Amino acid sequence: MSDCCSDKKNCCGGQKESLDIDAELKKRPRSPTLLNLSWLRDRLNKVKDLKDKIANGQYETDPEKAAKAILNKDE
Repeated sequence: MSDCCSDKKNCCGGQKESLDIDAELKKRPRSPTLLNLSWLRDRLNKVKDLKDKIANGQYETDPEKAAKAILNKDE
């Protein structure tokens, strides 16, 4: 039996310590810059997907929603 686990900090190459750090990072709030970049990435992906669907002829519109938008009426 090995004595490596008698020192909890260095137990099994420090795996426990790295798991604690990962858990702490998940708790940390995201910075506003990261949130904005995440939003921008999602928006760019959505636009790309829409452009691809339009180019392939796969994009379908809801005529009722389009008419309401043109007439500026709420649902």
